[in-house]
Amino acid sequence: MKKKMDRGERQRCEGIIARAHELSKALIASEPSSCEIAIGNFKMIYQICADLVSLDRPARRPDYDVVATYGARIRADFIAKQTIKNRYRKMTRVWCDAFDKIVDGQPLQAWTDFSRTPIMDRGSGLSADIHKEVVRRLWIENTRLRADQKQRTDSEFAERVPDNTSDDTRDQEPINVDAIREWVTSVGHPQSLLSSTEVGLKLNENVRYGMIVMDFETFAAIRAVAGVRT
Repeated sequence: MKKKMDRGERQRCEGIIARAHELSKALIASEPSSCEIAIGNFKMIYQICADLVSLDRPARRPDYDVVATYGARIRADFIAKQTIKNRYRKMTRVWCDAFDKIVDGQPLQAWTDFSRTPIMDRGSGLSADIHKEVVRRLWIENTRLRADQKQRTDSEFAERVPDNTSDDTRDQEPINVDAIREWVTSVGHPQSLLSSTEVGLKLNENVRYGMIVMDFETFAAIRAVAGVRT
């Protein structure tokens, strides 16, 4: 028999989705009645987002690209991605937040018990996208923890500055070059938030609003190398 999503977990997720429905309806109601086209577009985006963030089928994070692609399959003249971003982003934000909250609250066994994958357990309500999102966030958190641990280790074993140095040199903290090295190396990782191009670094599709692209220790080390004081 296929395992089902834990009752408490399902209730939590259902509560998140119910709240997203409430916010969506409030957004539509806040539009002036004269804006019939905008109201119609809001309703279409609302329906698509609700279909994408579902417990009864594989869920997807309804960002601009996904909503635009999904909508184009329904009708050829669906709203353009840029229009969704400029005019209807509040609706997609509601459902992206809902998806993120569902992912954030996934219990440990949801991503460590490999017998409960979406393929083997379609009744669980978990999807490949959710698993990928959890793995990506774990990788980012692991990178930050390793950098923090390295910083602590370097601080514990750093050599003391000789007393005959100048006051400015004596006050400086050891520069954590390893933190910079780890961060630069991580840019080539598939889960990195940055991509290297011929003109420099750019944010990639892994980035979500509010995510940290460089931890504090690495930024502090770069500032120290540049001679910039806080």
